[in-house]
Amino acid sequence: MPSDKPSQGLGRQMIMGVVAAFVIAGTVGLILAIMSKASKSSN
Repeated sequence: MPSDKPSQGLGRQMIMGVVAAFVIAGTVGLILAIMSKASKSSN
C-alpha cells in the first residue's frame, strides 16, 4: 500500500533535495574559499 501516502514520499524527496543543495553549496563555497586563499598566498 505505498500509494496510500504519496505526500510522505514527496516530502522525503524534497528534504533530500534540500540536503543535497546544501551539501553542493557548501562544497562549492569551500572550494572557492580554498582557491581564493591559495591565490592570495601565492601572490
